[in-house]
Amino acid sequence: MTHPISPSNTNAHEQPLRYAPPTVHPYPPRTNTLSIIAFIGSFLLSFTGIILGAISLGQIKRTRESGRGLAITAIIIGSVGTAIALLWALFMFVLIGAAGSAPTLYATPDEPEPRGSSHAYTYGDDAHLDRLWDACEAGDDEACSDLYWESPLGSEYEEFGQNDGRLDSGLTS
Repeated sequence: MTHPISPSNTNAHEQPLRYAPPTVHPYPPRTNTLSIIAFIGSFLLSFTGIILGAISLGQIKRTRESGRGLAITAIIIGSVGTAIALLWALFMFVLIGAAGSAPTLYATPDEPEPRGSSHAYTYGDDAHLDRLWDACEAGDDEACSDLYWESPLGSEYEEFGQNDGRLDSGLTS
């Protein structure tokens, strides 16, 4: 007995529908060249990492290339480097400004060195210690040491020799 062909099997010779397999690219997406340059440049000149990194992020968004991480890293490294450079420059300006406004202990070429002692100290009775005082004041370290060791305890000679010919913080001229 033969069975009649059912209407559901009328297209038996046709293949069932299949979905196409996903397309596999043989190569990964290209890395954005500018992001590589920005990354390297951020170590050389910090601000180039910031500028080129921002430009490469825009290119990556438009072209769908890889390299987004490199661009972001370049921006971060460039920002940190620029901040450190600015802080260093500020520190140097403050340091130079403080050095320029500090009083000098020694006479400048415009100001002649005063004769005799320029301090509130006065000479004593001992001519030898007075000579050591003058030599110490002129910058002779050995004379300052001798003045310190040869002078009486607690005397102005001792204090002057101990401070290498400079005034103590509590004394003014």
